[in-house]
Formats: sequence, C-alpha cells, structure tokens
Amino acid sequence: MPCDHVLPVERMPETLLKYAQHPYVAVGQVAPSPETSADDLTRIMALVRAQLAFDFTGYKKGTLRRRVRRRMDLRHVERMVDYLRLLRGDLDELKALFRDLLIGVTRFFRDPPAWEFLEAKVLPALLREREPATPLRVWVPGCATGEEAYSLAIVLIEHAQGQRSGPIQIFASDVDEEALDFARAGLYSESIAADVPRGRLARFFAKEKNSYRVSKELRETVIFARQNLIADAPFSRLDLISCRNLLIYLEPEVQQRVLALFHFALVDHGGLFLGSAESIGPMEDLFETVSKKWRIYRRIGPTRHGRLHVPVVADGEQSLQRESVPAPLRANRVITRVQQMLLDRYAPASVVINRRHEIVFFAGPVDLYLTQPPGHRPTISPHACEKGC
Repeated sequence: MPCDHVLPVERMPETLLKYAQHPYVAVGQVAPSPETSADDLTRIMALVRAQLAFDFTGYKKGTLRRRVRRRMDLRHVERMVDYLRLLRGDLDELKALFRDLLIGVTRFFRDPPAWEFLEAKVLPALLREREPATPLRVWVPGCATGEEAYSLAIVLIEHAQGQRSGPIQIFASDVDEEALDFARAGLYSESIAADVPRGRLARFFAKEKNSYRVSKELRETVIFARQNLIADAPFSRLDLISCRNLLIYLEPEVQQRVLALFHFALVDHGGLFLGSAESIGPMEDLFETVSKKWRIYRRIGPTRHGRLHVPVVADGEQSLQRESVPAPLRANRVITRVQQMLLDRYAPASVVINRRHEIVFFAGPVDLYLTQPPGHRPTISPHACEKGC
C-alpha cells in the first residue's frame, strides 16, 4: 500500500518529530484555523467528486476536515485554500487524499472476543439452517484490503467441515481500486502472525520471504468488487453482512438509510455484524439484538419500502434530481395521494403495534373507539387492549 514518506534514515527522526507535534496527532482533533472556512472544505470535496467520481456528502464533516488537515501537514501546507490549489494541479495528491478519506484501517480477526461470540452463537445456526445445496451468502462492504473478508472465509470454511453445507460465497466490496487489487493479490506482511492463530496461519497461508499469501481455497471463496455503498445497489439474499467501523463515519441520516438497505439485502433472520462503536440506533423495528456488547444483530420483520433508497443517494445528488420530476412520477404521486385519502375516509379503525407492543401507527377513525392522551404514547399491551380498548 502507498506510504506517506520515502526518506533516507538520517531524515526520518526529523519527520517523525514534526508529525508527532502536529495537532492532528498531539490533540486528536483539529479546530478550523482562522484561514479555514467551510467553503474551502466543500470545494475540496467537489474536486474529489469531479475528478474521482466519489461523493463524500454523507460523511461527517469533522472526520473529513481532520483527514484533510492530516494530508496538509504531510505536504507542509498551512492553509486549506492553498491545499486546494495544490490538489488542482496534483492528481497523485488528490488520490492520496481520497484514500485517506476512506480510512481503510483493518486487520485479521479484529476484536477477537467478538469473533469468538460470532463463531459460537451465530455461524453454527446460519450453517445448520441452510439446505444442503444452498450457498451461504455473505457481504463485507467497505472491505479495504480484505482482512475482514478473509477472516470470515476462514471461520466459515472451518465451521462447514463435516456438515452437509452448500458453497460459501463472500462478496467483499469497496470503492478503492488500489485496496481491492491488494486484497485480490492476498499477500500480507508477516506481522499478521500476531492476529492469525498459528493453526490457521499454517492451513490458510503460504509463507513467502517476509510475507504470507492466502491459499487458493481461501482466495476462491471471496469475490472482490468495486461498489459504492452509498450510491450503488446492494447484493441480495444474504445470510450475513459484516460492516464494521464504517457507519461511524457517516451522518446519522445516511446511517439509517444504509441500515434499511442492509435489512432489504438480508434474508429473514440474517445476521448483521457491526463495529464496536456502532449500533442500529433507532432501527429497532428492523433488527433485534443478538449481542449488544459485540454489536451483532438479526433481521426481523418485512422490508420497509418507505425507508428504502436503492440506491442510497446523498442529499446533494437528490437535490439535483428534484429539479426535474418526470411526468409519470408526478402522476404516481397523485394516485398515491388519492389512495391515501380513500383509506383515511373508508378504512376501518386500526392500530399497528410493534414487537414490544408499542403503538407505531393509527389508521381510520380510531378516535371513535380509543382516545390517546397528549404527549408520548405509552406502551399498550394486547392484554390491556382486551380489557379496555
């Protein structure tokens, strides 16, 4: 993978000291300087979009600013407006910034206790419930250099041994072509021995000088593909999705859209494996918790088409699309409105509750039979309704 500096040994201490003293490292966050404006960051992101065809609109602005400031320090640029000028004339630096903005940090079996829980409580059930000839389908969005996808391949191959299980298909996707090329090559430094147990290292990797290469069995289990999680259609009929430490970089609204997309992509009771700092947030009607500690969830309920955006489009792109709405779409909206008016007028009174017996929707003239007090709606159990509703 690309490095930040190529230096003779005698110049390394000076560069390391300068990097350690920079606010990005010393403080952990960078406040905008007086010379920095939101417009400068917006122009930089617009340049990335125009040149590299990737839109960071849905990413958290604080994260984007910190990554830009990191690249500025590496190039010894103080003002963001000057860095923008540099980017316009240096495509290699623009690509380096792009890779930094993606934050492709990963390793084999990250958070080992989470993997232990996944192996003990989740994967056996997934394999056991499959028909013998039905493939087990897994998706790893934001796979970076492939360690997460190969980790899943290892544990699934091991658990499938001795079982009448169908083939294992792991789809690993990312927008960074260089990272995907690295993953396809499957050649990792010998430092992975610290993360991969000795037995697995011997079975699934071949030693090559100062590195390890994944075995043919492992490589043929994983399909790497370029895909933008926020803008491209998802894979489907999946038994498991592992998306770890990617959602934390997205704005809350985009996080919810992505989670709705995952719900659509998974089969009933399919698993969702998130990072240690992530959760399903307000999407509790889409997923039930398998392990709150290790952020493992299970799909529940039908697809919520009202929440689904396929593909998921950033707000900036949606605003462009709103400028011209085709006539057929306008006609469909009229039909939808008429249907809603008819339902409101003639449908019988009804109340929809979720799995926790909380009211989520009223339809028809409910007030003729049930009056709700103002404020937050209380939880109403079926037994209470049998007595007084």
